[in-house]
Amino acid sequence: MPPGRARFRRGHWKTGLRSCNKGQTRPGDTLPSLLMSDLRRILHVDDDEEILELVRLSLELVGGFDLRQFSSAERAIANLGSVQADLVLLDVMMPGTDGPGLLRIIRQTPGFERIPAVFMTARAEASVNRTLEGDAVLGVVTKPFDPMILPSQLLRLWAARA
Repeated sequence: MPPGRARFRRGHWKTGLRSCNKGQTRPGDTLPSLLMSDLRRILHVDDDEEILELVRLSLELVGGFDLRQFSSAERAIANLGSVQADLVLLDVMMPGTDGPGLLRIIRQTPGFERIPAVFMTARAEASVNRTLEGDAVLGVVTKPFDPMILPSQLLRLWAARA
């Protein structure tokens, strides 16, 4: 694994999902506020199969989102014509086309020109976050992340975009 990449211990995330602690949400993260959001469909691209599975469980089972996932930028690009998304969630460091490069390509696709994006990265330095934030980039989620809180993190970023 390249330096600077966070790695979940194999199977560790499954334990976290089984032991769902209701006290892990923030004040204001109520079911009615989640249901009122217009964020429903998320496109997620990450080259790490474990992260793909963890995000799938988090966003589909905990968050109730419709999720389309791809394990490479190339697969995502090839399937953009069949994808409908309100938000893109992209890993920053991927082989081949990285997350920022993929976002530029996605935004050249009709229907995706202004799609909001959130990046995921193991590098938490402020300079990295400033580099990634920009036009219609809602924020950065640092890896490792809490799968029980990821849906509410995305909803808060989504709500703050206006």
